[in-house]
Amino acid sequence: EVKTNLLQIREAEKRIAVARKGVEAARESYRMAKARYQAQVGTYTDVLDAQAGQTRSEASLTKAMAEYQGAVADLYVSIGERNFDLTSK
Repeated sequence: EVKTNLLQIREAEKRIAVARKGVEAARESYRMAKARYQAQVGTYTDVLDAQAGQTRSEASLTKAMAEYQGAVADLYVSIGERNFDLTSK
């Protein structure tokens, strides 16, 4: 069970890294779409699509980070140790 939890943590770390790159790419795409629109060579629909893509990529990053925290919590449960950083205050 501990080994499984450690693998889940490593997988979540990889997903976080990929999601961060996705956020960077989506932000750049949004920036470019805005610049094209301001230069009157792009449409506002392109800007909205890029903004939606950025929001989706940020949501993906948030989900990956939440999965990482869940995997850490599961690890502490499996080793029978209490992690006070995970308890509510």
